[in-house]
Amino acid sequence: MRTLVTRLAIASVAFGGLGLLVSMLLGVADVVGTSLGAPVPGALEMTESTMVLVVFGGLAYAQIRRSHIRVELVYLRAGPMLRSVMDLVAVLSALVFFGLLGWQGFNEALYSWSIAEATSGIIRFPLYPARFLLVFGTFLMLVQLLLDLWDIVNQRQRFSTAVRAGWIATLRRSRMARLRIGVSWMAAIGLLFATLRSIVFRRYSPKPRRAILLSETCCSLLSSGTKRLRASRGASRFPA
Repeated sequence: MRTLVTRLAIASVAFGGLGLLVSMLLGVADVVGTSLGAPVPGALEMTESTMVLVVFGGLAYAQIRRSHIRVELVYLRAGPMLRSVMDLVAVLSALVFFGLLGWQGFNEALYSWSIAEATSGIIRFPLYPARFLLVFGTFLMLVQLLLDLWDIVNQRQRFSTAVRAGWIATLRRSRMARLRIGVSWMAAIGLLFATLRSIVFRRYSPKPRRAILLSETCCSLLSSGTKRLRASRGASRFPA
C-alpha cells in the first residue's frame, strides 16, 4: 500500500511539474505576444487549470518527504513523548481538514461535470477536470496521512513498551542489588563468627578439632554465598 501511494504521489508531482512548465511557457508566450499585439488566446484559463495540478499534485509527495512548512520552535525542544503527541495532533487535524476538503471538492466536481462547466472566454476550457484533479490530490494526501497516523501509533506503542521494559529491568536490578547486599552481609557475619569461635576454641577448648570443623563449615557457607552472589550478578546482566 505504501509503495503504491508513493508511486502515485511521484507520478502526480511529475504531472504537476509538467503543468508548471506549460504554464510558464504559456505565460512567456502571452507576454511576448501581447507586446507584439498578438496575445495567446486562452493562456489565462489554461494557467488557472494547471495551477490546480501544480498545487494538489504535490501534496502527498511533500507529506512523504516531510517538506510541508511547519513551525518547530517548541517541537525541537520537546522530548520524544511530547513530539509524538504533537505529531498525532497535527495528523488528526490534517485528516479533518483534508477530509472536509475532499468531500466538498468531490460534490463540486460532480456538479461541475453534470452541468459541463467551462470557462468564459474566447476558448472555453472545461473546469471539471481540474476539480477532479483536486479530489485526486486530496485523496492521496488523506491516504498518506492515514499511513503516517499508523506509524505514529506504532511508534508510541514501541516507546511505551521500551519504557515498561526499562522499568522492569530497573526493578530487577534493584532486587538483585538488595540480594547481593544481603548475601555480602551474611558472608561477612559468618566469617566474623567463625573467626571468633576459632579463637575461643583454640584458647579454651580441649578439642581444637571442633574449632577447625566449625571454621571449615563457615568457610563453606562463605563459598556458597559467593557463588550465589556471582549467579545473581549473571542473572542481572542477562535478564529474562
